[in-house]
Amino acid sequence: MSWSLLSLLLMTPPVPLQGVCEASAAVVLPDGRVLVADNERHKELYLFRVGQDQRLHAVGTLGMPDDDRPRDIEALGLWGRDLAVVGSHSTKKHCEASPKRARIRALTLGPDDVLTPLRSVDGRPVLDAIRASTAACQRTLFTAPAPPAARAVCQAMREQACPGLDTEGAILDPDGRLWLGLRRPVVGGRAVLARVAPGDTLRFDAVVWLDLGGHGVRELVATLAPDRAYVVAGPVTDGGGPHALYAFDPRPLRGKNPLRLEKLGALPASTEAYVPLSKTSGIALTDGDGDQWPCKEKSAQHLVDFSPPAPPVKSTPPAPGPGTKKKRP
Repeated sequence: MSWSLLSLLLMTPPVPLQGVCEASAAVVLPDGRVLVADNERHKELYLFRVGQDQRLHAVGTLGMPDDDRPRDIEALGLWGRDLAVVGSHSTKKHCEASPKRARIRALTLGPDDVLTPLRSVDGRPVLDAIRASTAACQRTLFTAPAPPAARAVCQAMREQACPGLDTEGAILDPDGRLWLGLRRPVVGGRAVLARVAPGDTLRFDAVVWLDLGGHGVRELVATLAPDRAYVVAGPVTDGGGPHALYAFDPRPLRGKNPLRLEKLGALPASTEAYVPLSKTSGIALTDGDGDQWPCKEKSAQHLVDFSPPAPPVKSTPPAPGPGTKKKRP
């Protein structure tokens, strides 16, 4: 039996995620609560606690400050009590640019559960530059001198049916620098992990490749352990398809070094977020249908377990009793 098939068999039946239609990202707060984003709702984020039943239970919401709210929130990154809320930067259905999606909002979470704005990062100039030329993309999206991967990334962004990028993962490295994982483009079969440069306009100053079997990044997940993080891999396009979970040590990001990925196993189709419960188990959050409100279908939570199977127990024949004659060969 393959490892991916085994992990699918170890999933429990899904249950609805209360109050959330299209879960798109999640982070675990220092106090153990879980903060979840819904990519159809930009005015609030959703708070949950993990119950004894290993399910997420709703405990409230956090209001997003009015100014510069990202639309189509697809990633959350956490550093202490500082939170990065990341819009998808994607185009709309007919390839139209969406300036409000091209935003990153940095906030801090106060002890009273109030989000206070820190700064914003504007990605609007990037969208125009990608469509203009590869050279314009390199000048606008990357710092000078540009990292070696800049040209290949810009070419891949321009060669898509809808030129641009989709951001679906965020993680902060040990130095507190924000890295974004791209769902698309995939460059030469590898996914893109790019570090955001300081400033109020989106620019990258480093790129690390991720070998996710031709898939893009659908979520990046930090943990309280400095040597443990996760990436959810999935298809570049919407519509379900196979998803998988990988573990990695994020510390090499400090030196822009390659990451060694460990594939843990399969996840449900349309997994958009992952909440780790242990090194080998967690809660996968899948997409619902929130195009209308109230939504037709809520997001679901699936308990998944990647523990290795127990070795088979070898049976031994009973010892011969007294008076038992041994058979001659």
